Amino acid sequence: PQDVIIFIVGGTTYEEARAVALQNATNSGVRFIIGGNT
Repeated sequence: PQDVIIFIVGGTTYEEARAVALQNATNSGVRFIIGGNT
C-alpha cells in the first residue's frame, strides 16, 4: 500500500478528518494520513 500524508497548517476540521476516514474505508490501496498544527 501507498501512504499519502496530508498536513494542514492551522489545524484540521472534523469534516476534513471525516472525508479522509471515508476515503480510507474504500480500501483503494492508498492510505491517507491527515495531520496539522495550531
